[in-house]
Amino acid sequence: MPSETSNGTGSPSSDDQAAATQRSDGHLADGAARPWAFAVGVGVAVTAAAAVAAVVLPGRALPVAASSTATDAAHTIRLYGLLAAPVLGAVVGTAAASLIGRRTNNLDEPPPDAPPASGRPATMVGFAFTAVLVVAVVAWGLVTLTPSGAATEDPLTVRVTGHQWVWTFAYSGTKVVGTNLVLPVGRSVAFEVTSSDVTHGFHPVGLGTQVEAAPGVTTELRVTPNKLGPLTVQCTQLCGLLHSAMVTHAEVVTPSAFARWLVTQGVAPTVARTVARVGP
Repeated sequence: MPSETSNGTGSPSSDDQAAATQRSDGHLADGAARPWAFAVGVGVAVTAAAAVAAVVLPGRALPVAASSTATDAAHTIRLYGLLAAPVLGAVVGTAAASLIGRRTNNLDEPPPDAPPASGRPATMVGFAFTAVLVVAVVAWGLVTLTPSGAATEDPLTVRVTGHQWVWTFAYSGTKVVGTNLVLPVGRSVAFEVTSSDVTHGFHPVGLGTQVEAAPGVTTELRVTPNKLGPLTVQCTQLCGLLHSAMVTHAEVVTPSAFARWLVTQGVAPTVARTVARVGP
């Protein structure tokens, strides 16, 4: 006697196949929303965590800002982190949905490929969002990180020369040359950076700037210290055996203290006050 689930030949009937297809389709339809709901939750959580990290971590990881340039650099890192947070959330959420929603118990027949993404609304939204991010990043860089007209004021010029493995500093208007870097607060400083031997990297930590010190090339770097206290000058280019020891301690002082320091280096008091721009 034929089975109730066969058509007399031992194979499932068309009614049975239709019922199985309906059950399969119903299972997919009921479960289709669950992976994407989970993906949205994961994406929102990752976005929130990344946004908090973008705001909090720069203040803990970066050195204390001693110039407006360093402050702008910290703000730039925070902004880029905030802009990247939803992108990270979307990527992680989509990956989570794909891992959950595309699972199959049929190891012989892999699931069919999804239709091409070209022209789909989600793809167009992704392109538009990416364009907005790029425009925002470029606009921020042009407005915030471009040197302002204040750099044209009469700066204190300091010639910086890298040697293996020490920095020397020569102050314009004086004959002071040494390994100590002392800067007046609130005064624009023009560093003329070069090297006497190999390539070094001049990085006054806390001033938010750095530049390569190349032999035979002089590069100007301008910054205005706005915070009193000690600084550290490091070399950021591998320059030989004692590269890690090429560290100089610097200090930002008041203009009057800077003038007194110049006097201790052998500069006449009147010249020191003129260089430091301190009244009599």
